[in-house]
Parts: sequence; structure tokens; C-alpha cells
Amino acid sequence: MLFIQWEQNFHNSESLYQDILSQVFNILQLALKKVKEEKPSKKGHQMITNLITRVLLFWKKMELPIDLFEEAALEKYPQLLKYFSALCGSPQIEVLTKERLPLLLPFSSKFYLKVLRQKMLKMFKEFNKEQKTNPETNGTLAQIKSNLFSNLDTNESTSVAGVLLERNSLYLKLACLSHFEPVTPVKTITKILQKKSETSDKQDKNDFTEKLIQNLNQNQIQNQNQNQNQNQNQIQNLIDQNQNQNQNQNEDDEKENIKQIVIFSCGHFYPKSAFYSTLLQEFYQRVSNLPFSLTYTIKLLSECFSQKLISTACPVCVFNSIRRQIISENPSINIQSWNI
Repeated sequence: MLFIQWEQNFHNSESLYQDILSQVFNILQLALKKVKEEKPSKKGHQMITNLITRVLLFWKKMELPIDLFEEAALEKYPQLLKYFSALCGSPQIEVLTKERLPLLLPFSSKFYLKVLRQKMLKMFKEFNKEQKTNPETNGTLAQIKSNLFSNLDTNESTSVAGVLLERNSLYLKLACLSHFEPVTPVKTITKILQKKSETSDKQDKNDFTEKLIQNLNQNQIQNQNQNQNQNQNQIQNLIDQNQNQNQNQNEDDEKENIKQIVIFSCGHFYPKSAFYSTLLQEFYQRVSNLPFSLTYTIKLLSECFSQKLISTACPVCVFNSIRRQIISENPSINIQSWNI
């Protein structure tokens, strides 16, 4: 009934969000107190878990600010985090919500790590119990803690949890969202560590791809005025290099180049002399007039031209391809195509 009342009286204001938060966590506090006063039971804990699920679904439906909810959960009521961890990978919850929790809402990395830490705490507690009855596990706990658990308390981006969380949360999804198999905690944690190792190896192989992605991201966030200056400087350097190359060519070579044709797979072809003296300069000029910085694109093309790899890229088609990409992402921008 309370959720229905909130929906009926809903309006966008921070005071309403705070009021809802206050009521939500007061209810959760009362539920926690009741569970502690009475004999702890699965039924009592399940009641709190179901209540948190209802709150999350309401928060998503009404599109309320997630940062307010997260701040309250982390700073005012941290004891509730263990119930968030209980939601992770729960088949019953998944059937109810059609989605896996806690990714039902876009919580921050800090929140996910706190929830994951609670999940690990529970697993290590079970692990300690297993150690007492299974001598084969002696000595394994210290190794696991040094490789995994300690990393969950650090904010450094170089930590295992931090790095992998930044890379599409692969590790977090494995540890936090998978349906844990009904096996011993030792096997479960070992599986997580193996997955972490495989992910790290895969990331090493994709370093070059990640650098290209970073370059593209940097292109998009640079200031437009700075972009124009950077492009002009690089373009002028390239023009100077091409002019010097042309000046150094003797007359015999130049006459020979006039007879030669540069042909591209797109169907465009140009005399070599015109290609170096005119076409490339026009290409650089057109790129410099684009509304976004293409510092890294120009750098890569410069390396291709200097290594005589120009046969792999037709300047006209490259420019038109860049133009189409910019317009598709920014329909309001008008850039004329380059027709030869």
C-alpha cells in the first residue's frame, strides 16, 4: 500500500525523494530490529530481502535519483549491504524481476565493490568452517585473501577489482551475478580466481585495441578551439614534409611520376604528382576544418603516408567516411562531402 501511495502522490522534488528514503530505511530498520529481537531465521531475512527488492523496483519504475539511495545505503545503513549481496544471483529474484540484481539499478563502482565484499565475507566465513573439517584446505585461505579479498578494500585503479570493474565489470559479473554452483567455497573461489587470470590474459592481448578506443574518446572530449590549433600545426608540418619531398625529387623522377597512376580499391585513381602536390594538401585542409579534433587520426595517417602505405587509404574516401560518422552522431552539423 505504501508503494501505491508514493506513486499516486509522486512529483519530482528532492524533498519527496528524501521523504521516501527516510520512510524506506525506517521500515528496513524496524525489520532488522525485529529479526534481531526474535530468533534469526531464514524467513526473517527473506522478508528483508523481498522488501529491498520491492524498493529497488519502485526506484527504477519512478526513475528516482540513484545517488541518493546509494549514499543512504553506504553511509547511514551499511548493515543493509549484506542483504544486497544476498540478492546477487538469486534465481527467485531473477524470476520475479526478469533481471539480475543488484544491476537492476546503475549503482556506482564503489557500491558494487561493497556488495561484492559482503559476498566474499560470507564465502570466507563458510570457508573457515570447511577448513576445520577438511584438512586439505589448510593454507589455501591466506593465498586467496592475498590474491583477491584484500583488493576489495582499495580505491586504487591498479587493484584487481578496480581494473576489471572499469573493463565492463567482467570479474564483478562472475563473482557477484553468476548463479553460484552448489559446490564448496574452495571450488567457487578457485573458479573466480581462474576467471580473473583468463580475463587478465585476454586484456593483455587487447592492449592495442584499448589504446585505439582511448584515442577515439580523447578525440571527442577535446575543446574545439584547441582542436583547430592542434590540427593546423600538424597539417602544416605534413604539408612542409610533402613540399620538401617534392623539392628534393629531381626532374627525371618527377617526369616519371607523371606517367604513374595511384589506384585505390574504391575505384579512385590519381597521377602521383597530383596526389602528393595537391590531393593530400586538400585532404589535410578539409580535415582541419572539421568541428572535432582528429589529432590521432592525422597522426596515424601521417605514419601511413611516410611509410608509403598510402595505397591502403584513399584520402577522398577517408574524409567522406569521417564526415558520415560525425553527421550520424551529430545530425545538426553540416559538412559538405568531397567529390572528385
